[in-house]
Amino acid sequence: MKFTGTWSETCNPGDYNSYSFFNPVWSRPVGVSHNTNYRLWDACMDDVSVGVGLVSQIGLTGVLVQEFTAAGTDILNYTIALDMVAPTGELSQNLTVDKDHQFASAISNRGPTPDQLVGVADLRLCDGNKWRESVKVCFELFSTAAASDRVAAEMQRNSVQGNNCSFGYIEFNLLEVRF
Repeated sequence: MKFTGTWSETCNPGDYNSYSFFNPVWSRPVGVSHNTNYRLWDACMDDVSVGVGLVSQIGLTGVLVQEFTAAGTDILNYTIALDMVAPTGELSQNLTVDKDHQFASAISNRGPTPDQLVGVADLRLCDGNKWRESVKVCFELFSTAAASDRVAAEMQRNSVQGNNCSFGYIEFNLLEVRF
């Protein structure tokens, strides 16, 4: 899994200037491989888990890791990258998938603003019986607002300008197939 941030004044002239004083950053990108029974987040969800809410609000991943553990066999594995201390750059981590866990989801907080996440949800990495060699997906940006002990999610679409993703993208490349 390669997380690439492209959030810059060139890609987001109106949005970027309002954050440039605060040194825009990404929180630690989190990726998870899972089956159809698990959902990290979804643009249509009325609310998100407490763990996703904490990543959204302050970039903390500890509760989300506990939620992964509680999901049991619905999750194959997860990865948490280092902080990306600039709005542009790349981070790569290995994420394992198998025939029973063909989906990948990933999120990161777009700081310094709380309640803004970027990510991809439920990306299927296998078409029928064939693994996809490479998949590149532009981030979707959504904001969350605290609602009691849960966090309500509302979706905003990431704009794509030409072939460039305005905030960034996540890329999955097939490294190895295990049987």
